[in-house]
Amino acid sequence: MKFLLILTLTMVMISGCQWFGAQPETEPVVQTTTEETTEAPENYQPYSQDALTQALENQQRVILFFKASWCPTCREAEQDILINGRALPEDVLILHADYDTETDLKDRYGVVTQHTFVLVNQQQLAAETWVGGGVERILSIVGAPEQADLVDDALL
Repeated sequence: MKFLLILTLTMVMISGCQWFGAQPETEPVVQTTTEETTEAPENYQPYSQDALTQALENQQRVILFFKASWCPTCREAEQDILINGRALPEDVLILHADYDTETDLKDRYGVVTQHTFVLVNQQQLAAETWVGGGVERILSIVGAPEQADLVDDALL
């Protein structure tokens, strides 16, 4: 009887360790509340110098989003952008940059923490920098707060 009790406890402990173990990282695909996946909208793309230059040449307003895969608030902001990106004006493009690897870009814009957003002007200088927030904050920065009613607050 004692053997069965010890065996059962051992199995429970092993199962618990596997449950709480590290999960592999994946590219951002968001599970919505309806179990559908959401692909990144056109106005949310990976950073590259070419993408930044082209967007500014096309008179788009560009926001750099410095995110880290290990940052829970970055993941929340990314989920918000993926789900509520439709609320952003058509001329706004968010380029996401990896906080851990884009060190030159961080230095260029004075970024010292993850979950930082930088609104870039036509001269590729920081027009405004802020830490934290999501789509509603972006809307207030780019001067389109009236579009905030398109944001699904239940998903935040």
